[in-house]
Amino acid sequence: MDQRILKLILQNHILKVKVGLNELYNGQFLETLGGKKLRVFVYRTAVCIENSCMIRGSKEGRNGFIHVFRELIQPSEKTLYEVLRTDKRFSTFLSLVDAADLELLLSQEGAWTLFVPTNEAFKGLTEKEKQTLIRGYFSRYFHQPPCYVDL
Repeated sequence: MDQRILKLILQNHILKVKVGLNELYNGQFLETLGGKKLRVFVYRTAVCIENSCMIRGSKEGRNGFIHVFRELIQPSEKTLYEVLRTDKRFSTFLSLVDAADLELLLSQEGAWTLFVPTNEAFKGLTEKEKQTLIRGYFSRYFHQPPCYVDL
């Protein structure tokens, strides 16, 4: 394996601080030695870091904790807009996002959660109903930050 890739993988699997299982909570961000911010997801008894969930049996050492995973942790590198753009199942939703001029909003830094219907969910909607979605739902729930211009 390429040494640079191996180093990157290891840097992104080691935190700068000692964190026990009972200290992890849903929505928490953890910073790795490589400088990546990893998101914690807790659902019932499952604790996941980004795309990978822990296996029971964390171990504590004198200088830290070992948490065991089945998969490599892979922080997302894409914005929500890029994810939507690359998945054809969401092309109708994406067209509504574009029509509502929300590309910039979904491309910027932030902590968003989208519940995105597939193209199948939009079948049967008329063009008028789609326009109502753009004017109503999208403009009500997604607000672009104000833009100030010095004159």
